[in-house]
Amino acid sequence: MPSYKLIYFTVRCRAEPIHMMFHIAGVEYENVAIRSAGSKNDDFMKIRPSLPFGQAPVLEVDGVKLTQSRAIIRYLGREFGFYGKSSLEAAQIDCVMDVTDDIILKARPIYRHPDLLLDFPGLQGPADVLGNFFKSRTEAIEEYSKTVRKLLTDLEKLFQMVEGDFFVGDEISIADMFFFAACNFSRFFIKDPFEGFPTLAALNDRIIAHPKIKKYLDDTSYKPYEQFKPF
Repeated sequence: MPSYKLIYFTVRCRAEPIHMMFHIAGVEYENVAIRSAGSKNDDFMKIRPSLPFGQAPVLEVDGVKLTQSRAIIRYLGREFGFYGKSSLEAAQIDCVMDVTDDIILKARPIYRHPDLLLDFPGLQGPADVLGNFFKSRTEAIEEYSKTVRKLLTDLEKLFQMVEGDFFVGDEISIADMFFFAACNFSRFFIKDPFEGFPTLAALNDRIIAHPKIKKYLDDTSYKPYEQFKPF
């Protein structure tokens, strides 16, 4: 069995499906939680030069560094048996992940908003990019809520065509874990993303009810919300 080291911030976002897979598969890994970010002297800035592309998450597999969250998720999905039983199921999983990823990507105008970045000089972006944001973070959140509702409407239609409890049948896959992580990330900005989506709400409940996922979520030794709070 390879040795694994996961490097990511203390937030439930890009690395959440990775944590979930390790726990469901019962595979040990070293969890390196970056507990401060945003200033020139923080933990992230210290290790950033050693990370591929200067980004996290990074998964080290026997010392080999992998980056890009979806690439890591798909790699572990194949290794641990969460990437479907056929090429067709893998393609279905990819479809769900690609659509669901927008739930995270579309939040960028909020968590990269100039109002927030004033508090985190280490995360400042180019002025011409920042100038394209909404006039206020409130407007950004309202626009984001509309976007998430559209994405969840499409995902609910897709899920209703599935025969089984999860996106590719009766076994949990990386599609379900990715969906869970993205939708619960949206709770930073939306009180109840599943309001009006009972089918997806039930799917989310089934994922939470998975014994090994529930054990992971109930573990209080790692508190990934301590740094990044809801707006």
